[in-house]
Amino acid sequence: MKIELVKSNWYRELPYIQEAPINAGAHDHSYYKKYTQAGHQPATLFVDKCHLDPGMPELEPVETFFHFLSKVSYCVHKLKPGHYIPTHRDQYAYYADQNKIKNIEIIHRYIVFLEDGQDGHMLIINNQPIINYTAGQVAGWSGTVPHSALNFGLTNRYTLQVTGIIE
Repeated sequence: MKIELVKSNWYRELPYIQEAPINAGAHDHSYYKKYTQAGHQPATLFVDKCHLDPGMPELEPVETFFHFLSKVSYCVHKLKPGHYIPTHRDQYAYYADQNKIKNIEIIHRYIVFLEDGQDGHMLIINNQPIINYTAGQVAGWSGTVPHSALNFGLTNRYTLQVTGIIE
């Protein structure tokens, strides 16, 4: 699956906020503790995020592609070199609460790669690595499928996270 994206770097200058991947099940800090006790450095377990409003001109091809989803949310992720989100299962706490969804297994999450993959950029879904991807390529899962995002390269890794349900 591939989307013909708007040809610009609109996502590079967004007002990003650095966040711990709390939606990855880290609400009780056991998520971090498990990784830091194994030797991971806490400063590398962060992603920069910017939530987007639907209707942005840059999102038009994405919204058209995901026409089958409802209650859609968009968030651009910037994963800096050396940063990664270890294997986890999304809990969708904020999304489920905002949309009054009780069964998170019906939630669909897609990753749209905003740039061609660079050396060291990787997404792993259910133990299947995705590398050498191209801008506009789409990967996804439903519910609590395990996944991770890694940037062991030399450049920022930009992706658009699309979350929604099929009604």
